[in-house]
Amino acid sequence: MSIKIMKNIKSKHLVFYDWFIDPRAGGPTGYLANLRMGLDRTEELDNIDVFIERMPKPSGYSHAAVGSHTVQELKKLIDYYKNIDAIKLDAVKSKKILSHNAQSIHVHTAVEAVRLINHRKEFGGGPIFFTSHCPESSGKEVADVWRDRGYPSEQTNDLENAARVIEAIAFRYSDAWIFPSKEAMEPYYLTVPQFAEWERDKDVRFIETGAMEIKSSLSREEARNKWGLNGKRVIAFIGRHNEVKGYDLLKSVGLGLLEKHDDVIVLVGGKLDGMPPVKHERWIEIGWYPHPADLLNACDLYVLPNRMTYFDLILLEALSVGVPILASNTGGNKSVYSTTNGAIELFEPNHIAFSNAIEAVLWDDEKLLAMRNRSRESYLQNYTPTHFGSNYKKLIKNIYIDYNISSFSNLNKKNLLQVRK
Repeated sequence: MSIKIMKNIKSKHLVFYDWFIDPRAGGPTGYLANLRMGLDRTEELDNIDVFIERMPKPSGYSHAAVGSHTVQELKKLIDYYKNIDAIKLDAVKSKKILSHNAQSIHVHTAVEAVRLINHRKEFGGGPIFFTSHCPESSGKEVADVWRDRGYPSEQTNDLENAARVIEAIAFRYSDAWIFPSKEAMEPYYLTVPQFAEWERDKDVRFIETGAMEIKSSLSREEARNKWGLNGKRVIAFIGRHNEVKGYDLLKSVGLGLLEKHDDVIVLVGGKLDGMPPVKHERWIEIGWYPHPADLLNACDLYVLPNRMTYFDLILLEALSVGVPILASNTGGNKSVYSTTNGAIELFEPNHIAFSNAIEAVLWDDEKLLAMRNRSRESYLQNYTPTHFGSNYKKLIKNIYIDYNISSFSNLNKKNLLQVRK
């Protein structure tokens, strides 16, 4: 039974992220930057303050940097994950969390969830909402970073096992999960063995992500001149170079198209880290690029061949540019397809279906123009920061009503169980 929020009581909902936020990054870093913009553009939520606690961006930070990975760092990471009771907030962050006196906290990584769960055991506090942003098990993802660099399987398997325990604690002991959509949960059913079991008794809420519009300072002609694309049909990809993102599928299909068609170019953005690129004169790797709208503006067709998909920010940004999009029939791509009534086109993530999908549209100018128009319209109707911020505030308000959170100025470990209806 729903209970109305008591008037004249101002509650606080805290979003906690132990890193900086930046719209040009993926995962929670970009998600929260877009949420912050959306919250700032929407009306204040009655009786509830929403605050995002995060770090300032480090001086000299570069998104393009791959980062160092040494044997010593790997061993240190394994030890850190294994010592679960020691995964805590430092004294400064703990004091800051307590000073907010928040009635609820929303966290965005498994490690942060465990830190807050341990913090609540010691100091009390309200319900913890957890959003995972990985396109697969976070335990597998963190281990694959090291596997891709050739570290011994004994150590990387040890890391994965330890990281999966952290992930399990985050899912099991958070009070509610917040996902962009039901379809965005698909990678976890496939890569986290007990996920469906944990879900059965869990409060799961949904809110589709939004993203700021990205614009190119270059005209389409200027963008194409920048990379020597004139007179060619250009297929673009932006993302990490791994199997989850379908980079291996892009390589096999892309190379086939390059050999078959002299007027095709594959233009790729993303860190030059992971799988090695194709060596071909019409395969262009530009690495991490700070202005993705330039790349999208230059292409004829944008592809997301993910083998598993969460809810990609870059897909929403591509919609904002108004670019024709082919996406794999997986995860959050399905949600966008449904919400927009087919503004993007889907294909099964295999070589034949992907190749056929490209062949069907890449030389059809009338079709491409229609896809461009639908992409842009769908973004404006569904995925702006204003939509995102407004929907997030409604979500938190509904949770507060269901949990009767505003009845407590200070929740603690004992009365937490009383508010979880």
